[in-house]
Amino acid sequence: MNLRQPLRRTPPARSGPGLRAALAGTAVVGLLLAATAVPGHAAGTTADRGGAGANPTIVRTGDGWLRGTAGPGYRTFEGIPYAAPPVGALRWRSPRPHPSWAGVRDATAPGPMCPQNPGAESPASLDEDCLHLNVTVPDRRRATTGLPVMVWIHGGSGTSGAGAWYDPAFLAQRGDVVAVTINYRLGALAQLRHPALPDSGHLAYADQQAALRWVQREIRAFGGDPGNVTLFGESEGGTAVCAQLVSPSAAGLFHRAVMQSGACWPSQLEHEFHSGSAGAPADLETNDDTGGLAFAAALGCHPPRTAATCLRDVGVQELLSAQTTARSLGFTATSAVLPVPTRVAVRTGQVNRVPTIIGVNEEEGTLFTYFLNDALGAPVTEESYVARVREIFGSAAEEVLTRYPVEAYASPSAALAATQTDHFWVCPSVTAAGELAAVSPVRFYQFADPAPPQSLAIPLPPALAGPTHGAELPYLRMTDPSFGLPAAFTPQQKALSTLMVDYWTGYAQRGDPNHRGTPHWPRYDPAEANALRLAPGPRGVAPIDIRSAHQCGFWDEVAEAS
Repeated sequence: MNLRQPLRRTPPARSGPGLRAALAGTAVVGLLLAATAVPGHAAGTTADRGGAGANPTIVRTGDGWLRGTAGPGYRTFEGIPYAAPPVGALRWRSPRPHPSWAGVRDATAPGPMCPQNPGAESPASLDEDCLHLNVTVPDRRRATTGLPVMVWIHGGSGTSGAGAWYDPAFLAQRGDVVAVTINYRLGALAQLRHPALPDSGHLAYADQQAALRWVQREIRAFGGDPGNVTLFGESEGGTAVCAQLVSPSAAGLFHRAVMQSGACWPSQLEHEFHSGSAGAPADLETNDDTGGLAFAAALGCHPPRTAATCLRDVGVQELLSAQTTARSLGFTATSAVLPVPTRVAVRTGQVNRVPTIIGVNEEEGTLFTYFLNDALGAPVTEESYVARVREIFGSAAEEVLTRYPVEAYASPSAALAATQTDHFWVCPSVTAAGELAAVSPVRFYQFADPAPPQSLAIPLPPALAGPTHGAELPYLRMTDPSFGLPAAFTPQQKALSTLMVDYWTGYAQRGDPNHRGTPHWPRYDPAEANALRLAPGPRGVAPIDIRSAHQCGFWDEVAEAS
């Protein structure tokens, strides 16, 4: 989920997702750029290798020449197609190669967002020709080639967002890394599962792999090292990183991973929390066409023999409108991209064995509790807290109420948020960290600034504005228009931000976030549950027993009993 207001250099193209866009189409609520010829750049010049030639904003890729933009200390190349437009007969098909072009393609502005509904600050997008990525290259200080590469997967509940909403210029400059942000298909165009569409269900993950294959082919032209790629993402992007960890077809496409506030597998109880419909847990290891068939039928695409053609003829706006009210788009547990369900693959060690960072925020659930209750006209009272817990947790409810008594929290809303933080976010991540640590090096963090600067399009009330979902993003300096600091950063928060950027980029550089002068971040040991707490102040960065802090032993018992 992404409820933050992204800020970028060109406001009309960078306005962020509001509440409606972030919630629409989920369990919560349901340009091709012109090519122009530029004389004087023959093949083999330093410019085509990303070097300091006559015009370092001109780069030659395998598909053709690109003209980017020079900024203070960096260069950007935006709106680069990494796959053919998934339109017409290619809708709901795995990504295909993009044709090459003649002349020099303009890469000074991002391509369109993938189709999505409008939000409070962002317009809708109806353009399916959206499989583009953006590359940010630092001015070279230590090397002219072979820079580490960091590929960012945006969040947005799988229904909103765009790579261009995130600006990695500071990250690239300080860390000497080549940063890539990507678009991928969203909503029904990515997630719909239907038997008439053999490729359907995991198309977002397939798109992400196509972008990673582009990086392997082309990133040398920008000074990057295709043998040193770090894949990182937040929320839905973090979940996508985990999917790539278990996908055999992603093997070798990246070499390190960072999952920020992204669950490794979907949770039926999380669905029930969001939707208010408690029931028996879904089988997360079985494909289910039911929702997709109902979705197609509602669009008039019912007979199986004609459904594929019918669905490919439906207008984008009609699809977007339908997904906002659809109860389900079907569930895809396995596919060509994920032949083994994610949960099973992680549990059994069937993963791409790369070093991994997993992280959570201390109060993940606050954001969801507020927007799904108080902000939508249903304030959480003591009575409704008890009723909600009983509705969600069934036979475990009384023990949950004993473990999370309302009087122990500042408000009933805070009590409800604590149950969601621990059960839906932190403890599943702890489980995944323990299972991944059996085969690869893992490090775990908890972001815990008690008063982070707010960057929400719709700000939380002060009592709830803590380290909630997405609160760590400004600290990585990817959302500020001046590539600097949010105006509200205190000196201690500025120091924490710098430390986090150095951890992330140091990890991309060497596979180890630690370097001289920083607090030591040890490898995760499941027996100790040793995470690194990230908060401002002289004692803010310190070890923490993440399992004990969030009662994960109790939640393990709840999961086993369900």
